[in-house]
Amino acid sequence: MQALQTQSISVTGQVYGNGQTFLLDPVYLFKGKLRAAAMRGKFHDSADLRWLESRYINMLRQRRNEFSLEYLGLAMKRYPELEQLFNRIGVNIAAATAAAAHLDLRHLPAPQRGDVQRGLLG
Repeated sequence: MQALQTQSISVTGQVYGNGQTFLLDPVYLFKGKLRAAAMRGKFHDSADLRWLESRYINMLRQRRNEFSLEYLGLAMKRYPELEQLFNRIGVNIAAATAAAAHLDLRHLPAPQRGDVQRGLLG
């Protein structure tokens, strides 16, 4: 966790006043949402991926090799419209599809507490 990249920003709260907060690198957020979109059927996960791509496409392109091909393939099985997003960031669609070809969305393990967080750092 020491190598985890964060960005420090100033915030002004209505109750606690001024302070600092730390935001995760958008690529880590994308990884976590990618795992979530692959492993569970909650539409907001795919919507969050689209939001991140719309704002951080260049960063995602540069670091696309950090994304799990299996999760990419599973996410496309669950949300086929994500193929266009993954194509825009330069993911090898054929390799991702092949990595998840043997997996059935109906027979994945049930989501567990902490899955998305593990995806952030995976």
